[in-house]
Amino acid sequence: MFKEFCKEKGMRGQLTIPSTPQQNGATERRNRILLDMVRSMMAYAKLPISFLGDPLLTIAYIINCMPIKSVPTILYKLWHGRKPSLEHLGPWGLAGYCAQTSPQT
Repeated sequence: MFKEFCKEKGMRGQLTIPSTPQQNGATERRNRILLDMVRSMMAYAKLPISFLGDPLLTIAYIINCMPIKSVPTILYKLWHGRKPSLEHLGPWGLAGYCAQTSPQT
């Protein structure tokens, strides 16, 4: 199913030998950039490592909405068929509060 999905979306898979990160140059650089951005967000917000998943998902989403040289269009547009909008994103690291509701009887 995954191979069919990739083919349908115009993606091409490439296999590499296990335990040889030097064969994944672009992917390794992308992962390093991703983790550097995540560490930066977590340091800014003073979050413990247990919150790693939230900034990771946010950064991955933002990166998929940015143009890259190797793809003729934005990845988000390829997947969803429309241009991305980042208007719904707010500043990272602001305090958030949950309104307490009374238990229903």
